[in-house]
Amino acid sequence: MSQQLKDALSQAEHAGRVEFATRDADDVIVPATRRVRRQRAMVATGSALGVAVIAGGIVWGAEAYGPAGPGTVDPAGSANPSGTANTEVPEVPWSTLQLAAIAEPRKQGELREDSVAGMICNHDSPTDDPRVYVREAHNDTISHALFFTDCAPVWFKHGPATTDSEAFVSMGDSLELASQATIHNVSANSIAIDRDSIFMWVESAPAKASDGSADTYAGAVIGTSMWDTSGYVTALLDSSTATTVIEPGEALVAAEAAAGVPGGSAALSNLLKNGQPFTVTFWARVHEENPSGDATYLIQLGAAHEYLQAGN
Repeated sequence: MSQQLKDALSQAEHAGRVEFATRDADDVIVPATRRVRRQRAMVATGSALGVAVIAGGIVWGAEAYGPAGPGTVDPAGSANPSGTANTEVPEVPWSTLQLAAIAEPRKQGELREDSVAGMICNHDSPTDDPRVYVREAHNDTISHALFFTDCAPVWFKHGPATTDSEAFVSMGDSLELASQATIHNVSANSIAIDRDSIFMWVESAPAKASDGSADTYAGAVIGTSMWDTSGYVTALLDSSTATTVIEPGEALVAAEAAAGVPGGSAALSNLLKNGQPFTVTFWARVHEENPSGDATYLIQLGAAHEYLQAGN
C-alpha cells in the first residue's frame, strides 16, 4: 500500500469518526439497545444444526441452481450478469466505521435512490454477536452459531450499492422454496462480506407489521414481515469468519433454500399452500476482521422482488 493511500485512509477514518461523534446516535443505533432479541434461533455444536435449521447455503458462480426451468418464478426486469466474486480482501473495502458515519434512520415503505438499505444490530453483550460468541466460547465442540435478533433499520447514504440480475424463485412442493440472484457491486468501493452470512427474508406482507410468526433456517427467514410494530426489523446473524469480496463492477451469485418437514415449518407451509404472493430480499453482514461485539452491520444485496405464485 502506498504512503499516499495510507494517508487518504487515515484522513477518511478521522473524518468518519468526527462526523459520527457529532451526530445524535439515538436516531440510528441506540434505540436498538432498548430491546432484547426476540429469539436465539440456534446455537449449534459441531456439525449438527438441529431441527430449527433445515437447509440453506451460498452457491458461488454463475451456474448456481442452474437455469430457471419448470417450477421457477422470475421477476420482471432481469438482466445478464457480469463478472465473478473475488475471494481476496482488497485494500479499500467498505468498513463498519464508514457505514456508521453515513447511517440514517429508515422507515417502513420508504424508498431512496441515493442510499442503501441496511440494519444495525446493537448487542447488549459482546457474545450476542454470534462471531464473538464462537470466538470466546473456548470450546472446540462449538463451531457455529445462528442468532435471530432485533435490529435498527437504517439507510447508508451513498453506501455500498448493489444491483441484481437473473433473480428467480423455485418451488418444489408445499414445503420447499429456493431463491437465487446475481449480485453486482455498483459502488466505488469493494464490498467485503462474511461469506456465510447471506440470508434471504421471505415476507408474505412486507408492507405490514409482523404478526409474530416466522420460521428460521440456516440461511432464510420466512414470515409475515421483517418489521415489527415498534419499527424494528429482524435479522439472522451467522458466525462465519470467511470473507468474500465483490470488487466494483464484479458480481457473485447468492442462493438460499428453505425446506420444511410435515407438521412443522408453519410459515413456509402456509405461504406456499395458500398461494399468496411474497417478497424476497437478500442480506449480508459487512465483514469485520475482529468484531468487538458492539454491533453488527448488515446491507441489503440487490433489490426486493415480489413473486406471484401460479394461479394468482
